[in-house]
Amino acid sequence: MSEAAEEAARTFGSGPLCAEVVVLAVAREKGLSSTLIPAAATGFCSGLARTGGPCGALLGAVLAVSCVAGRRAPDGSDQCREELGDTYGRVQEVVTGFTERFGRTDCTGLCGCDLSTAEGSRRYRESNAYERCRRFIRTGVDLALNALEDEA
Repeated sequence: MSEAAEEAARTFGSGPLCAEVVVLAVAREKGLSSTLIPAAATGFCSGLARTGGPCGALLGAVLAVSCVAGRRAPDGSDQCREELGDTYGRVQEVVTGFTERFGRTDCTGLCGCDLSTAEGSRRYRESNAYERCRRFIRTGVDLALNALEDEA
């Protein structure tokens, strides 16, 4: 694991949540800084805002790839279409790697509890699921950084 991944895992739970900490770590490694970076990731945390959706660490990795390599001017030009294909390929690499590593992408299944319920939230805290989430965070950061290796 990279130092960025380890730092993100350590930071998780002390303020920033899963998607936020992943996108912040990748952005920092790529020299990006903006208050929009954690803000754009907030709704992706906790399985898409506690809806049982995709893992926030995975979504943070996808958002990080898009922030670094995504289209800057979606104008329909040939260059724009090329940038779209490039970004999609990088995101697919991240999603495939995450799925191969953990066998699934949904927060509820990965954490073993449904965060949309009070019982699920209690179970999350009591089962020390934070440690599982730290594995997803480390992987999300490293997958995103690997997908962005050729980006400045």
